Amino acid sequence: MFSMTKIKAVNGAGKAFYTYILRSLSQPEQRYIGSTSDLKSRLAKHNAGEVSHTSKFKPWKIEAYFAFETKEKAAAF
Repeated sequence: MFSMTKIKAVNGAGKAFYTYILRSLSQPEQRYIGSTSDLKSRLAKHNAGEVSHTSKFKPWKIEAYFAFETKEKAAAF
């Protein structure tokens, strides 16, 4: 896993892009995979029911996340 220090050193902008795996707390067999540049905010949207694909299985927790230096690399992963 990259630290934010390493991300800044790699792309110069200090911005990381994440691919993440969520697990539903209400129905643990349900998982969701997504990508974002703001992981904390995106999880809050999932848990607020603002994402149609995940609203019926909220609340969610982050099971794993991976940081990338570009949006394209995060999406490709």
